[in-house]
Amino acid sequence: MLESVSMEAAPPESSDSQEAGKVKEDSYETNNQVDGVDEADIVKSDGDYVYAAYGDLLYVWNATDGTKGISITKMPSKEIDAPEPDLIVEEMGELSPTVEIELSDSTESSPGGKRHRRDRHRKTSSIWYPCYKRKPGILSLLLRGSRLTVIVSEDTNRPGCYEKTNEESEPILSDYSKLTIKVYDVSDVPTDGSPLKLVGEKEIKGNYKSARSVDDTGFVITTTNVNTGLFATDLNRWNSQYCGLNSTEYVNLAAEIAVNNTEPFMNRMLNELQLQLDGTCDSIFQVAAMQSGDSTEDRTSGDMLGSFVQVLSFNMSSDFVNEKISTNVAGGFSSGWLHSVYASQEFAGALSVGSNYNKATGEWDESTFILGFDISGGDPLPFAYAEVRGQPLNEYSVDMYGGHLRVVTTERQWSSSTRSTTNKLFIFKVPTAGGGAEKRF
Repeated sequence: MLESVSMEAAPPESSDSQEAGKVKEDSYETNNQVDGVDEADIVKSDGDYVYAAYGDLLYVWNATDGTKGISITKMPSKEIDAPEPDLIVEEMGELSPTVEIELSDSTESSPGGKRHRRDRHRKTSSIWYPCYKRKPGILSLLLRGSRLTVIVSEDTNRPGCYEKTNEESEPILSDYSKLTIKVYDVSDVPTDGSPLKLVGEKEIKGNYKSARSVDDTGFVITTTNVNTGLFATDLNRWNSQYCGLNSTEYVNLAAEIAVNNTEPFMNRMLNELQLQLDGTCDSIFQVAAMQSGDSTEDRTSGDMLGSFVQVLSFNMSSDFVNEKISTNVAGGFSSGWLHSVYASQEFAGALSVGSNYNKATGEWDESTFILGFDISGGDPLPFAYAEVRGQPLNEYSVDMYGGHLRVVTTERQWSSSTRSTTNKLFIFKVPTAGGGAEKRF
């Protein structure tokens, strides 16, 4: 038998007890992989305030007492100059401006009491609103002293709003979104709901992958898809200029056309990248440097220009003139897709996963291509590269120790008869940066 137990309510805490309970947190920083390298996140804190991204809104509140007010900053959206579209209905593969619906007033009740409408027919298969624009979204935050950096993405893929373009005007580089770097002053955070003070911003190229900061220097890593199909269009065998030619004549003419088209194609690509090259190629990996030694074989199976990886740096504490952020950019072409990013205080590595053809087995082997950037001086510069078999699990599969880059990958062998995985550890001696030429790890 349970006995009844009387309990007295605890007396309310005094104001002194409540104040004593507001202990200042000392573990508010991001759980970074490398000491001295801050990693971007959607929530940041300096111990005094908490900065949190939610969709297109940035919330800031007191870290020890949330009742002291809040600051709310909304990311602006740049609308296109276009008339408001009508509702579009697709009917059997065609477009119709209206929806035709026939309804009957006759109803009947089923034994279960559910009412059903009969003779209801929709003559359309789908309905959507073209030119619909999603709100911008905050992807990550970097916090350093009195400056908060916000990376904002704005969708550029707007169904129903595509402009018809010919091959000459179609872009070589395709980005899924528009990225903007915004820097805010957080030295005096408002508590009346008003936004933070914007001190600088800049729109950048690429699809966001990661961001880091070392002291006052921020680094943003992006990737851009390269539409090499535009270059190959004139080389297709079915083009009219190749009619009546035998195989040898076709190859010779196609090679001539490819050589003539290469320089204009690359010039267009570099213009779209908007790199500040100053007449040199010091800030971009030379494609020829990706070849292995004195071998003339294509180690990327023709996919060297699959994507362009970009590392951008800027000074977060700068006094921006006219709210314009000055940046430095370095990058390189890579096979496959950008998998992960590793950064120390002096080195940044971009790891892309692709495939190479194995002549011995006649199969495609999964490989990881590493582009190494020297960031010791604040401005990123390409200086080393490597290739390993397999795929890393995540960014924590890479680290730097004693001047050596260590990479752990998993190599999968899947065939119709056997399935196995092999874990491998690769250790590379990192070459000395500088000298104006890329080196192999």
